[in-house]
Amino acid sequence: MLILMEQMVFLMRKGGDDLTTMIACLIALLSTVAFVVQWFWVARRELYAKQKMVDAAKHQLTASRQQLIRARGDLGEKQAREILERSLSVYRQSVILYNKTLCKPWNIVPALVLGYRQKNEDEKEENLAYNDNVTKSNRRDG
Repeated sequence: MLILMEQMVFLMRKGGDDLTTMIACLIALLSTVAFVVQWFWVARRELYAKQKMVDAAKHQLTASRQQLIRARGDLGEKQAREILERSLSVYRQSVILYNKTLCKPWNIVPALVLGYRQKNEDEKEENLAYNDNVTKSNRRDG
């Protein structure tokens, strides 16, 4: 920016068409910067909303898992297990939507610069913990 200012001062002293060219270049630079800022702003807003959706689904999954643990051996265990399965499904879908949003061509560069990364199938760990709980529960019941 300092170099640009020095060139403007030089051109002002020189006069003529060079000043007009410099003003046109400055306008082009400002409009390009405004475009990039708006591009990043829109991408960040979209990615942030999807990330919050994944976080909310993860909290719901955790709450459903705790509810299943509390309901062990009670009459509500089957219902709690069904709720957990639905929560797991919602979580998986939210991760898929987040990753799809992240891979859209107009979101790739802002996502890299702003630090958004793909979710690495966290639900696999969730599945293992869930399957272990169900297997232990089934062994006790059977």
